[in-house]
Amino acid sequence: MGHESIKCGALLEETIVVLEVASRVETLDEFMTESNNALSCKSLKTKKKYIEVIKDRFLQFTEDGRLIHTPLLSVINIPIEDSIKKEIIFYHLILRESLILQILYYLYNFLPQKKEISKSNFKSSVYLLMDQESNTMLNNLNNVLQVFGFLHIDKEKSIKFDYYPVSWQAFIYALYHHYHENREKKKISLSMTDVFESVLPRMFLVNLQHMQKILTIAEELWLIRPAGKGFQNNFLLISSLERVVKAF
Repeated sequence: MGHESIKCGALLEETIVVLEVASRVETLDEFMTESNNALSCKSLKTKKKYIEVIKDRFLQFTEDGRLIHTPLLSVINIPIEDSIKKEIIFYHLILRESLILQILYYLYNFLPQKKEISKSNFKSSVYLLMDQESNTMLNNLNNVLQVFGFLHIDKEKSIKFDYYPVSWQAFIYALYHHYHENREKKKISLSMTDVFESVLPRMFLVNLQHMQKILTIAEELWLIRPAGKGFQNNFLLISSLERVVKAF
């Protein structure tokens, strides 16, 4: 089954600018006006396209045009390293662009034995997933994965990749968003196996050892807690995503 077209590449700088605008406005009309003023694209048509793409990827509005202030918008305004914001933006991008996630699964299955594939094999795999051949879409995909640091395309016609050292902040943010954000339960019990076999390590190309280090940090910060006696390697998500963001 094919995937919807990836309309643009990473747009990382533009995304940060537009999300900063979104974090300080309340309505769709305000958002559109302020975003148009904030972006410095040469073409009005390009500016409009970028704003629509970013809005579709990252923002939510009520039926009457009120902006929903999500934890992502809180992240944009806190004083943390840009690399962490970049990883959290990437997480939300994957939630909207299913092809990117499928390609990350594809790359993850090679690791750790293989860390390089030919451009032609990669291209064939992408086209197979898309059920179509589109150089524009392939270029957009390559741009996203390169800008966010998951691919390196060299001049020797090969694509290189490896496990990614994601920050603990981005991984724990994704952990809470994935398991906890839309659940009624205040506490969710998980095992290390649950998390490692989930989509999360594949989203960030994370290996088991790095994930274990991240969960240790989260436990030290009281963002997760051991599930109790008799539940070895199990832990509880005891917080909210909003509190997790404040812990950054």
